[in-house]
Amino acid sequence: MKTESKNSFGIIILLLICFWPVGLFMLYRRLTSDKTDLMRNSNVMRNFGIGFIAFAVLAFTGEISNLINGTGQDILFGMVLWLLFAIGGVLMIWKAGEIKTKAQNYRKYIDLVVNQSIASIAEITRITQFAPQQVNDDLQKMIDMEFFRGAYIDHQDNRIVLPVKAKVVESSTHADNHPVAPGRAVHCDSCGANSVILIGQIDACDYCGSPA
Repeated sequence: MKTESKNSFGIIILLLICFWPVGLFMLYRRLTSDKTDLMRNSNVMRNFGIGFIAFAVLAFTGEISNLINGTGQDILFGMVLWLLFAIGGVLMIWKAGEIKTKAQNYRKYIDLVVNQSIASIAEITRITQFAPQQVNDDLQKMIDMEFFRGAYIDHQDNRIVLPVKAKVVESSTHADNHPVAPGRAVHCDSCGANSVILIGQIDACDYCGSPA
């Protein structure tokens, strides 16, 4: 599900420099609406935040120096500028923490649901110690973002239902001589999922979309 998440990073960077509130919103939107960006780039916003704070410190130092030397022509404008960049940097680091936490939580769900084949939402809630509503909301969000393609939540049985996945085969035929598509087991370093990639398919994680 990659509709509004494909905003160019070049455009986002330009907006961050020229009008950071809009750039901050677009960067956060991209990193939280694209599953691959969410799992792999949780430090992107934090790095932008550090850069903004560093710029604010330099600008503040320059303004203080100009004030002491009496060479500053528009002290008020300079102070407002560094303050805005400082606020923007703090907000980016704060939002980066939210993205990192979300990515860590999603890795826990993937490990439980995919690697350990735990479907019971009550059991997932017990293991993660998250609030039941949070677990339901997070799993539904992951389904909407296509981490679990074809999955759905069975509210009657209180469990998440995944589609049947292909099993790894060691050769290209079954014992009954019917041909099958051979595949290989892979472990995704980005989201932690253990999955199967069939020969001929794109080498990308079936859950987060990162290169396998």
